[in-house]
Amino acid sequence: MSEIFDEPGWGALLDPGSTLSLRDSIPTVVGATPAASGTGVTRFVAAVLVLAACLGTTWYALVTARHEPHDTLVWRYIALSTAVGGVFSALLLIETIVPEVGTVVVAFRLLAQLFFAVFFALSLRELYYAQPATSGEGDRISLSTARRIETGFMLVALIQFPIVVWVGPTVIAQVILALAAGAFTIYGVSFGQAIRAR
Repeated sequence: MSEIFDEPGWGALLDPGSTLSLRDSIPTVVGATPAASGTGVTRFVAAVLVLAACLGTTWYALVTARHEPHDTLVWRYIALSTAVGGVFSALLLIETIVPEVGTVVVAFRLLAQLFFAVFFALSLRELYYAQPATSGEGDRISLSTARRIETGFMLVALIQFPIVVWVGPTVIAQVILALAAGAFTIYGVSFGQAIRAR
């Protein structure tokens, strides 16, 4: 047993005045565990699938808007939403392939993620206002007022964008973008529920 403690390093470790740590005495056989390589592959495949779905839906919405005499604005908003979703997935692909991308690419991806939800909510709003009001909906706000409110919210998001680029995608910026996306999602879902109730 004494032969083990005679090896280099043990004497310094057992010496109370030594600055050598226990970590320095552990053999290098035990290394750091590498990150799971499957995460990048899964993210890459998911981004490719989202990109393909968004491009297909954008094409379908544009063709439908061209041939549909009514509700063309609804289909144009859907096309815009899925086109922005395609930008989001393309930027996600770039981040997956080149992990050292700058804050500008990350900020654009976060902004595209937000406006994907925004434009989809606006398409539901257009569909809601395209239908005639029922007798119990005489007090609903006008379409022009709704558009002004939405424009204000989108301006706040656009003002925040250069801040995200400048400071980087901090936790606060990501929380603000997540709250904005959640608010617009709830906004769109409320219109969807109202359309369904009719």
